[in-house]
Amino acid sequence: MNDKPKTFLYCRTAERIKDLILAEQWNVGSYLPSERKLTADLGVAFLTVRKALALLAAEGIIVKCPSRGNQIVALPPPSPPPSGLRRKRVGVTIWGEAGINHPATVHLLSLSGDHLPADQYEVVILFINNRMLETGRWETLLNPDMLDGMLVTVQEIPPEILAKLQQLPIPVVFSGFPETTPGGWCDCLAGLENLFNYLISLGHRDLAFISGSGKSQAVRHEMAFFEHCCRKNGLPFHENTILAGDFSEQSGYRNMLKLLQGGQPPSAVLAGDDYMALGALKALEEAGLECPRDISLVCFEGCFLAERLSPPLTVLSNQRRDLSPSVRCIEMLKELIEGRSRDRKQFFTYSPELIIRRSTAVKSFHQK
Repeated sequence: MNDKPKTFLYCRTAERIKDLILAEQWNVGSYLPSERKLTADLGVAFLTVRKALALLAAEGIIVKCPSRGNQIVALPPPSPPPSGLRRKRVGVTIWGEAGINHPATVHLLSLSGDHLPADQYEVVILFINNRMLETGRWETLLNPDMLDGMLVTVQEIPPEILAKLQQLPIPVVFSGFPETTPGGWCDCLAGLENLFNYLISLGHRDLAFISGSGKSQAVRHEMAFFEHCCRKNGLPFHENTILAGDFSEQSGYRNMLKLLQGGQPPSAVLAGDDYMALGALKALEEAGLECPRDISLVCFEGCFLAERLSPPLTVLSNQRRDLSPSVRCIEMLKELIEGRSRDRKQFFTYSPELIIRRSTAVKSFHQK
């Protein structure tokens, strides 16, 4: 009994008016077009429009204001997808060793939610971990049942698996891999050169890098570029110039202690991400040192955590919400899934932005 009235013409007309409210983005407090205009626009009888408006008033969406018309007092919910259609499912790879609460992971999932509307898309998390690297078991990634597309962001995935992912029948977009299409890559060399110029201008000559795992292609490039910038600028480069971590707070803490205990510590340190920078700050505090008075600190990534630390961190950031590679890759994937693009050779590069905050300062006179 309850479903039968929805087959009446005035009920369908009411739904069309709801769609019109959403499509035109009319706000609460604005007025609908006149009843005569709605009659002409919708191509139905005047009485049908009247009954449809009465139904909308009964649902609390509009109120009739004498001599002014029908005022919107509440926005209708979006129409559900037609029966039999499901939301498109997009797999997003996450590095399991970093954890779901890692700032970069939270940021990526937040961007996915912003750009993959929940009424059209469902995000499925695909965890990648060390066990998969050790055993070579990639079945869950290479047999993506019920997925319509995949965003690959975990740089630890080996090249031979990347090649197989490119051959999957669903669209796959790669974020953070040099020369892997379709996708994009943040080329850190230009950003590192800007950082080195900035730190050298502050008087820093002895720098160190607490990097992520060397299993990642992106991290290996960062290590090579850091060494290149040291040698290009005539800065010392030795065994403790680059210390490998694992993107955890603990590894940042351990490696900063190692730098402090190794004789004369560097005057400035670059951490591979926010969590390692947090660990490095804790090590400085325990040693009775202050940032940036004793050691300046910079980090890659620069998600929401970096600007909330004390002091707020200077960052090499590729995480601007409007221009980040992740956003462009998500939009690229949507175009491929929806058939608006068939170009699987798309590729772009992006240089990180140097954002200067209070964790870097001129080298103090007591720093050797």
